[in-house]
Amino acid sequence: MEGDKPLIKAGSMRAILFAVTFLVLIILANKITDKLIENINPKNQNTGEIYNLSELFLPVRMIILLAISVLTVYFFQKKIDKQNLISHGFQLKNNLSHAVVGFALGLLLSGTGTFILIGNHNLQWTGIEYNTIALLTGFGVMVMVAFSEELVFRGYILSNLLLSMNKWMALIYSALIFTLFHISNPGINILAIVNIFLAGLLLGINYIFTKNLWYSLLFHFAWNFYQGSILGYKVSGISLQPLLAQQLTGQSIMTGGTFGFEGSVVTSVLTLISISLLAWTYTKRYEA
Repeated sequence: MEGDKPLIKAGSMRAILFAVTFLVLIILANKITDKLIENINPKNQNTGEIYNLSELFLPVRMIILLAISVLTVYFFQKKIDKQNLISHGFQLKNNLSHAVVGFALGLLLSGTGTFILIGNHNLQWTGIEYNTIALLTGFGVMVMVAFSEELVFRGYILSNLLLSMNKWMALIYSALIFTLFHISNPGINILAIVNIFLAGLLLGINYIFTKNLWYSLLFHFAWNFYQGSILGYKVSGISLQPLLAQQLTGQSIMTGGTFGFEGSVVTSVLTLISISLLAWTYTKRYEA
């Protein structure tokens, strides 16, 4: 019942147990999905070439991610934390400004990075490929990604870590776990790993002061959707059918290569600047 003592007292231990359970479930689900795709992939009758159904299965993977996220959080909240209701920062009242900041920052960083690549002659668009179904699919996929990952990594893991340590250490550990979750993404490299860790810091920095998820939810969605479905980048190595067809040239350290814009040094610099500014702003506002 709500108010009972947690089955595991330390919030950090609950966070670690949850993270291990969640990652194992995701790995098993991905292996099953991969096997299913492998078994049903049709062949072109003329060439014998196997069609790639991985992109078609992306919405299915995200539905599975959403289901595992919600059910795992619900189970731990009810059985381990001994809480009946999930209340991990979804209160929009008095937090609308944080939601607006998150959404605007996601667009601003993607747009700024894109202008830098254009100015450096690393990027040019080759056409507009409007497809309503593709845009709606991308929108739905990114809503599920943002909700699932924020519920898990900030809503449950970071909130429990905050019960066992100071907020900055909790933020760092949650970002490390967030990075581990993405370590097998297509096209991953050292710089991309660093940037995912920085993204974990940027996504969680509002939560450690407000205990609210609207900033990270809207930032995560805007960042992913604008990059993948509008501007034409890969998102953490994953391809979506975009509105703008692009062509990247130059060194991958600038463009992000096969991982996408998130694997570029441009993202590193913009993210570090954002983390520094938000850390200074929130510290001044909430710890004055």
